[in-house]
Amino acid sequence: IYSSFVKDPTAPVRFYASVPLQVGGAVAVGTLCAFDTVPRELSPRQVARLEDIAELAKAHLELVRLAGDLGRAATLDPLTGAVNRVIFHDRLAQALARQRRRTSMTLAAVIDLDDVKALNDVHGHECGDAALKWTADRLKGCLRTEDTVGRLGGDEFGIVAEIDADGIGALLRRVRGAPDGFEPPF
Repeated sequence: IYSSFVKDPTAPVRFYASVPLQVGGAVAVGTLCAFDTVPRELSPRQVARLEDIAELAKAHLELVRLAGDLGRAATLDPLTGAVNRVIFHDRLAQALARQRRRTSMTLAAVIDLDDVKALNDVHGHECGDAALKWTADRLKGCLRTEDTVGRLGGDEFGIVAEIDADGIGALLRRVRGAPDGFEPPF
């Protein structure tokens, strides 16, 4: 694999060596490259050092991936993908602090679904889980990307939106209509 710099006929590259960066098995996510303006050959020891550096780079990339996974696990509800209660309360506190500084408005609402337990009892937990996922997706779909949808626990969701007085009515109408229309997956 060559970089565009190496392929450029006007580039002063006279030496090029590369090692693929394979993370998670055989998936190449990039290449560690070494180049020089002077022609040269690498000794076996230099090749081994280049491979060592590539291993360090791969380990770093894997740590970054794992950190992202841990961050998502620590902040998102695993079933619905909505933020968890801790993050929801933090976002609400931040929005209220901004409201005091800017005299903006913060809309906070709690949505408590009815009959999810009945869905679980009659149709099984898979159906109840599908209803919760569907609700979270619908709520996220009716809000702006900067707004927050959180799963507060069980069948309770919360939303936080910083919005002006003109937009509150329209937003509430969208949220009220969001949970309508769930069809059990059977």
